[in-house]
Amino acid sequence: MELADLFFYNSHWQTGDLPKNPHSIKRKLFKKLAQTIGDRYIITIQGLRRTGKSVLQSQYVDAFFEQFPEISQTQLLKYTFEKEDDLDLLPSQELIDLLHLYFHRILQTQPALLNKKTIIALDEIQNVDNWQSVIKKYYDINENIKFVLTGSSSLYLKEGAESLAGRSLDFELECLDFQEYLAIIDSPIKPPFAESLDDLLKITPFDVEDNTIKTFENFLCVGGFPETALMFKTNHNIKDIHRFIRESIINKVIKRDLKKYFQIKNTIVDQRMFQVCCKESSGFMELSKLAPETGLSLVSIKKHLEIFKKSHLVHFLSKFDKKIRREIKSTRKVYVASPCFMFAMVPDTSLENREYVGHVAETYAFNQLRKLEENLYVEKGKESREEIDFYFPEKKLLIECKYTQIIDARKFAYLLARAQALGTQNIVFSKNSWGDVHLKSCPLFLLATG
Repeated sequence: MELADLFFYNSHWQTGDLPKNPHSIKRKLFKKLAQTIGDRYIITIQGLRRTGKSVLQSQYVDAFFEQFPEISQTQLLKYTFEKEDDLDLLPSQELIDLLHLYFHRILQTQPALLNKKTIIALDEIQNVDNWQSVIKKYYDINENIKFVLTGSSSLYLKEGAESLAGRSLDFELECLDFQEYLAIIDSPIKPPFAESLDDLLKITPFDVEDNTIKTFENFLCVGGFPETALMFKTNHNIKDIHRFIRESIINKVIKRDLKKYFQIKNTIVDQRMFQVCCKESSGFMELSKLAPETGLSLVSIKKHLEIFKKSHLVHFLSKFDKKIRREIKSTRKVYVASPCFMFAMVPDTSLENREYVGHVAETYAFNQLRKLEENLYVEKGKESREEIDFYFPEKKLLIECKYTQIIDARKFAYLLARAQALGTQNIVFSKNSWGDVHLKSCPLFLLATG
């Protein structure tokens, strides 16, 4: 580690000005992050590639200096450990040398003697072996040191956070919701979005314009990430956007990250398995059907699916059961992290396919609902083959997702019967319908939980 490496990422030491952040749009997660600026906690921001973690980190740094305007620009250290072509973890000595140079050559003080608030923003920290031990040492030695860290691999950040018990706050930056997408493309569409279950139940009907539905469906197809939203805004071809999603997000996670962090050797199998996840998103994952396609044992398949989850590619939803042991053993539904993955990975995917669009819509609904701090399940009766997509037992709420223009209460007899039996409220997500006096319904595009 050379001093020149530090200056490369920290030109503000010489100019006296913080780097101009070209991204003025703030993700919803920023509000939660901003509340931690005055705290001692180490902040970790994790999530999929291309979700905007580095931008969010820069915005956090800007807010830090707004809250503490008296500190100088040298009290900020920025550095990234992203090494595109390196499949090996960096030794922890890299991080040790970086911090040693910063404190002794730039601040010219011992870490224990630092008497000014200082923020250290490290990007892709999971690329450093045993990073948590180094960070912990500096955190414990002086309360003026604030760390804000980003990383793409949930495993490394989660394991690190466990060894930083009581010292870190961990945040996950998700794919865009529809409200964030509209802000990024600078759309005039501004309906009354529901950011919570209470908001959802209070929404009153209004006339839905065709352009709103068209914009929402474009979002489902391409708009899961800030870059893809801007690509679509600037008239990039949809096939090119889907190629970008495959090559710059999905393939880099599977071909590079899984090799590097999980020692996966045969990534071709993982590509095939993830394609199945995209095709089957919102369905129950039958592991026995994956075995012939992948040539893997059931144990190996479970391991690979858990790695997908740790890498933020997929999430799972269990059937509700009062007996925890049965719930754990039950077959789970699988959902990919963004509907746009389904379009990018499954040939001939189209919103014109009425059956498939239901899977796309339910995938979006799940990814919004799971971000709420509530226990979420699929509700499936023991005797009946029918199911209800989402169940919040504590909130006493059942939710069905049917992306159609007309919601007929007569077709939801099972939902109404289960709601009566369980003593819950119920709601149906539709394409643009508000239901009737017998069944509450609202358009899915209004669900945007951040």
